[in-house]
Amino acid sequence: MRTGYFVAALALAGTALLAGCQSGGREIASPVEGRWRSSDGVFVSTFQAGSMTTQDATTGAQLATGSYAMAGPNTVEISWYSVATRQQRAATCRLAGPATMQCSQPGASFTLNRVG
Repeated sequence: MRTGYFVAALALAGTALLAGCQSGGREIASPVEGRWRSSDGVFVSTFQAGSMTTQDATTGAQLATGSYAMAGPNTVEISWYSVATRQQRAATCRLAGPATMQCSQPGASFTLNRVG
């Protein structure tokens, strides 16, 4: 009889864990989902469902496409292909609050601010 309770408890715990990862049948959005503008106003990046696109803030021309993943509760790993340089790039970003990401890559750093 104890085995039955143990199996039921494991099933309930598994269901609770899955429910904590989903909301209304959908995956909960990461804290970076949405639009972010560079602090110098040059570009705007959109983060959605693991994909990232970047446009020139003035012309709307596409500057980069890539992906992102949460590497920790406040750390984001971004990888993108630059249209201008035709090179693959990467940066590690730290969420400095709900509306600021501080990013660094070899030889450079930049800050993104949430739009809207």
